[in-house]
Amino acid sequence: MRRIEIVRTRVPASQDFRAFVRRHLYPDDWVNQGAYPGGALSTGLLGALGAILGPSARGGVSDVMSLNFDDALECYLRAEGHPIQPVADPGGVLRGDVDVRIHHFHGYLPLADGDTWSTSLVFSQAELVARLGAQGSYWETFLRSQILTKVFLIVGTSLEDTDVEVLLRQAGSELNGSRPLGFVIDRRVSADRRRILEESGLAVTSVAEYGEIPGFLRQVCEIAANGPA
Repeated sequence: MRRIEIVRTRVPASQDFRAFVRRHLYPDDWVNQGAYPGGALSTGLLGALGAILGPSARGGVSDVMSLNFDDALECYLRAEGHPIQPVADPGGVLRGDVDVRIHHFHGYLPLADGDTWSTSLVFSQAELVARLGAQGSYWETFLRSQILTKVFLIVGTSLEDTDVEVLLRQAGSELNGSRPLGFVIDRRVSADRRRILEESGLAVTSVAEYGEIPGFLRQVCEIAANGPA
């Protein structure tokens, strides 16, 4: 929290804090071009996520919760021909004519032109608690409804945000073990963290390195495509 306040004090009063963060989120030449350079979106993880998110006869993923400010996933999916809707702030209409809606509950600062920046950003645990803990908070209500009605696939994080963990535990209690809340794949999940996640109703897969995650996700797609053995 202290480091965030130090950063904010260095931003001139005349400059939008979001513009300052965006300028440091992307390399200068990307900002000047207003687009990702060739090859920047050709990562194994984006490709694997694209395979997971693509609609299929077995169903698909309609909503993604992103912890990132950037729009790399949006740009990748658009380039693959998927209509998508980034959701930056509460109050907008969630469209039904898209393949995927991507919800940025920490905030959204797209590189690509045409998408709206978030009105505010979450940079610290205190700010996240304020966003999720406010009475009648849109994001708290939305996340709770998603947890109760969807099966989650959580990629690259062990969800150590306290308020999110509380929501998971509450949802697990409401469902009373009738089904798993979802699945977590992350790097080197400790035994203690695994226990906490499993007690919340999440199945955990731990990999040695983040580079193993794309291959794991593609195996999931292959198994789903082939159907039951």
